[in-house]
Amino acid sequence: MDPFVFVWGVDQDGYEIRRVGLGGSMLWRKVVDYDEVAPRGGPPRYYRPLDEDSLWLRFAEICRTNDGILQFANKYGVLDGLIGATGALTLSPTPVDSFLNLAERLGGIAEQLGSSEREAAADLLNNSDDFLFSGTPLMRVALLPKKLGPREGGKTYTARREFCSDRCRVATARRQKKGALANA
Repeated sequence: MDPFVFVWGVDQDGYEIRRVGLGGSMLWRKVVDYDEVAPRGGPPRYYRPLDEDSLWLRFAEICRTNDGILQFANKYGVLDGLIGATGALTLSPTPVDSFLNLAERLGGIAEQLGSSEREAAADLLNNSDDFLFSGTPLMRVALLPKKLGPREGGKTYTARREFCSDRCRVATARRQKKGALANA
């Protein structure tokens, strides 16, 4: 039994980038128009994002252009959604800038991790300047000391070499269980 179930919806009719015109200006600030990725209004298709290997890396790679954002949204949905009192997910438009900023940030985290700069990656992850992360406990990092030691066959591994979190461990176990059932 999974400790939790996380599903996300994708509009089956797809998404489009549309210009949102707020129009005019106010005395104390200028109101600007912006582009957003909006669902076309079809019925939702649901999937489990935690079952998708390295989804955050695919997001960082794909969501660098408007075409890439639409490609990602049509397969995985938008970043915003509201879960109502009945538990139903309402797909909401997401500003294009949110996709671009998050892709850049996740790409930076991947680069730091690829360079073994764990502390710099954690700083990027924990930075709350972005409204997507501001005030929400979406992602937080705890840095553990990197302990190395010889293991079986003389190989050296970190103490936490297999999984970055319990969520990843559970997701891997779930995938292995599915594979074992499929091969039985």
